[in-house]
Amino acid sequence: MSIILTWLIIIIAIMYWILNKFVKFMTAGHLKLKDLIRAGLWSMIGIFIWKKLHPNEAIPDRFNSEINKYKAILAQKTNENN
Repeated sequence: MSIILTWLIIIIAIMYWILNKFVKFMTAGHLKLKDLIRAGLWSMIGIFIWKKLHPNEAIPDRFNSEINKYKAILAQKTNENN
């Protein structure tokens, strides 16, 4: 069990390192992977709470605005690099 857990931690660490390098390359160092992960986690928490409190209503735009903001920043940075 501990061997499987150790390999899982090693694989997750390698994936995080690779993704972090990719994000730094794509955003010219202005964004970090942990910032994108934090924004994504807070968005998922907000959406989960909204779904629990209002099961039959549509999700308001304020939850999508953060996602769209990061998409716009990423698109802008990739256009500047090209």
